[in-house]
Amino acid sequence: MRTKKFTSLISIVTLLCSLSFVANTAIASESSARHLIKLAKPNGVTATPSSTSIAVFFNPVVNATSYTVRVYIGRGEQIVGFAHTNFNSGDLVTNLTPLTKYKITVQAIGNGIRFSNSESSGELKVTTTSAVLSCADGGTCGPGDAGPGAGTVFYYSSTGFSCGQTFSTTGSPTSGLCHYLEVAPSGWNTGTDPLRTWAIAPTFTDSVVPGLINDPSPNNTSAAIGVGYLDSLAIVLQGNDSSTAAGLAQGYAGGTKTDWYLPSEAELNQLCKFVSGQSWISDETVCTGSATPTLGFVAGTYWASSGGGASFAWDQSFLNGNQSYNTKVQNYYVRPIRAF
Repeated sequence: MRTKKFTSLISIVTLLCSLSFVANTAIASESSARHLIKLAKPNGVTATPSSTSIAVFFNPVVNATSYTVRVYIGRGEQIVGFAHTNFNSGDLVTNLTPLTKYKITVQAIGNGIRFSNSESSGELKVTTTSAVLSCADGGTCGPGDAGPGAGTVFYYSSTGFSCGQTFSTTGSPTSGLCHYLEVAPSGWNTGTDPLRTWAIAPTFTDSVVPGLINDPSPNNTSAAIGVGYLDSLAIVLQGNDSSTAAGLAQGYAGGTKTDWYLPSEAELNQLCKFVSGQSWISDETVCTGSATPTLGFVAGTYWASSGGGASFAWDQSFLNGNQSYNTKVQNYYVRPIRAF
């Protein structure tokens, strides 16, 4: 009986000790929490927006272990996505919407032992920029860019040039001057560039094309940039179909564009220089050619839409750049271009 009472007494003492320990621990924790030092709010918060992201910058806070950035839509409290923890100054907040107003706050995170989290910084309001369009989507272009017709831009004029079906100052797809020339991609007609005569033999190989100006010598001037579309239309209207160079070029519809054509001699010369890796000096500078032209071109002779008389038309060798006029029955390579 005494043993049983003694055991009960020990149990009661143990319980009282446990309760005392828990109480003391809670008091200690509460006391510790009361004595944590709250970190200073981050300052110097700035941001650099793009169309779909914002780079957030801020000054470091002494004793902070990390930072959390929160982004809200407009002036509201709707957070975008989730809180961005372990954020470093200069990091990006991504997957945002162009031309949208956002509110940004930054919080310094303490170690929880001596330092507690700061309050959020002052709100920074930022608006993302408009989306930057690629050349293919209607943005600014440069030589070498993928063009709107799924080809490659090979020529640029800052002042612009006449173009289109009527070779006018309103002939571009946007009813103004054209500024770029784009060449169809390699394999545009399946495989290597096809060979074609300039005109249907013998029906049109010895006849003048109505409306086509015949050049007695190569015309590489800026004034002849953009005239290839008008020339190609005249050749096709004479009755030359896809069995000929201009007819085949005009029938191409790559990139859902229907304004492809056989380049004029001046345009063909610019193209030859580009694929030969020749630095542009002036429009009039003649191509020197290359044994290994780029963009899938053959180191051979290509037709231009420029006429050279009743029985002759202009062409250019992409091997050595030689410009010459030959009889329209010759089979030379074809590659369409377009102006925009």
